[in-house]
Amino acid sequence: MNGDTAGEAIAGAREALGRKFFPEEEKRLALFINDILEMGRKTHLVGRERIGANIIRQVADSAILLDFFERECAGKKRVADIGSGAGFPGMVWKILNPDLQVWLIERKGKLADFLSREKRRLRLEGVDIFREDALRLNLPPSGAVVSKAAGRLNKILPLAERLLEGGGFYITIKEPGWDRSEMPQREGVMVKIIEQEVGRGRGTVLIFRKGS
Repeated sequence: MNGDTAGEAIAGAREALGRKFFPEEEKRLALFINDILEMGRKTHLVGRERIGANIIRQVADSAILLDFFERECAGKKRVADIGSGAGFPGMVWKILNPDLQVWLIERKGKLADFLSREKRRLRLEGVDIFREDALRLNLPPSGAVVSKAAGRLNKILPLAERLLEGGGFYITIKEPGWDRSEMPQREGVMVKIIEQEVGRGRGTVLIFRKGS
């Protein structure tokens, strides 16, 4: 089962990014996925029911977001992932784009501990894990902020704004049928530049840019 899940997830990521992976990237991604499978059966990492299907979707969503980031946020190298959970999307981004400097922000201790172990196991440089609420962190500005399930837009956009440099980007993906009342009523410092549905019922990718 492990091999099938990792293989399907990697194939989905390749399709989303439209490129082949280097052998080291593919090896690390497979190890990461299999570790989530193993740990996920013991603790709540990605949901114990249909864990394989959940992981495949999470990896695909992470790759979709990375594709948008690489196309629309060119030149940005420092990324903060708010509410990293089991490492989606930040750990996947680091594995598939090793040049990134990635900050994984996860306040839940068990998840932060898992991310720290994966950093060591996968021998990843340029990854920092913060076991803290993002609201309390005082970090240098990032070029991009990403999140998958860290809260409603009208709540997280002010937080992303605080973490971003001028001209930086916030990127997220929303499930199909997401509640559009999350959208801020008026644009302020954070201006929406992309709202695009992605295929196969994946949902909607949103990108906001912080004014200089």
